[in-house]
Amino acid sequence: MIGRLALRNLSRNRWRTTLTVAGVAVAVAMLVWTMAYMEGFVAEMVKQSTQVSLGQVNIQSEEFADRAAVRFAFDVDDPFLKTIESEPGVVATAPRVIAFGLVGHEKKSIVARIVGIDPDREAATTIADDNVIEGRWLTPNPPDYPAPREVVVGSNFAKQLEVSVNDEVVMFFEAADGALGNDLLKIVGIVETRNSQIDRQTVFIGLKDLQFAAGLEGKVNEIAVRIENVAEAEPTALHLQKAIRQEDLVVRPWQKLVPELADMVKLMDQTDIVMFGLVYLIVAFGLFNAQRMSALERSREFGVIRAIGVTPYQLFFSVVLESVLVTLVGGIAGVIFGGLFSYYFVVNGLDLTAWTGGESVGMMGVDMNSLTFVINAKVLLKPLAYIVPVALLCGIWPAWKAARLDITSAISGRT
Repeated sequence: MIGRLALRNLSRNRWRTTLTVAGVAVAVAMLVWTMAYMEGFVAEMVKQSTQVSLGQVNIQSEEFADRAAVRFAFDVDDPFLKTIESEPGVVATAPRVIAFGLVGHEKKSIVARIVGIDPDREAATTIADDNVIEGRWLTPNPPDYPAPREVVVGSNFAKQLEVSVNDEVVMFFEAADGALGNDLLKIVGIVETRNSQIDRQTVFIGLKDLQFAAGLEGKVNEIAVRIENVAEAEPTALHLQKAIRQEDLVVRPWQKLVPELADMVKLMDQTDIVMFGLVYLIVAFGLFNAQRMSALERSREFGVIRAIGVTPYQLFFSVVLESVLVTLVGGIAGVIFGGLFSYYFVVNGLDLTAWTGGESVGMMGVDMNSLTFVINAKVLLKPLAYIVPVALLCGIWPAWKAARLDITSAISGRT
């Protein structure tokens, strides 16, 4: 009975009902689009920081974690790497040697981050190899000495140094024993990852080549770990710390490696509440006004149905149900339209350079030209879940007034 009464009342003034539904739908659709944008933004930041360079989990010596010097290294062999890869959730590992020095030629030199990698393992752990724009990625079996050592450099690094594929450069850095490490290098590839640390500063070289030059045979500075679910980085890091059983090594998730990014993710979640509050406050005024006007216009009708046996509780819940029904219909419509509109940007992405005059949008070392939206259960259901309590609150006061009206005054039209 309550449901039929609520539906009949809503159908009596279809314009008001339609406009109220449309207002709720627009608000929910706007929030779905905004959340899909924010989820895509965070996902792109995490992807560019972890999948391109760091790894979702990173293993280093305590000394290297405090101070990134090439001499702070630890022994690594295949059984150790297989032990890590056998742990639940771990997909691949990439051992690295990291040195800082000068790379250049007779006319120019710049400070470089020289990273020794196993090409196959690095390709399985990160996506740096997928971003080669000129030349090729490193091969597992480089040419023997005295041929130059093969390297891959970042796109901006190549522009600064004014070099291209097949050009030769030299590197100088402080080796693990304090001596001067140096070698002749040949550029075989250029990568453009949109990660400023790689594109502007990094030189990739074969792991054994850099180990030899740095005096670190059999040792590495870090192991990047790729896991199945980036959201499980923290528990996976704790599990790996126990599994490796080496107190001098620290296992850190990306949240600890890039704390400013983790803080930004938390801030985004807190921003959701503020954003919902502001948007739904405006919706609440419109919804409350519509329900209040509807209840006032029907006071005589309420008096009649009270007189024929409808209880105050039934009338109260009928008016509240009207508010909830209007909001649910508008909310579901908003989720559908907002989801469809956002899906366009899932497929095609949002061109950010259109708003910056062709320049990339940079933040925390990540340069973005376009942004791919993310649609998940949180994006679709959270705006709908938050609007239902708003509907209940907006319907309570008109319903309470309707349930307490005086039957005689209402029927005579003196309310």
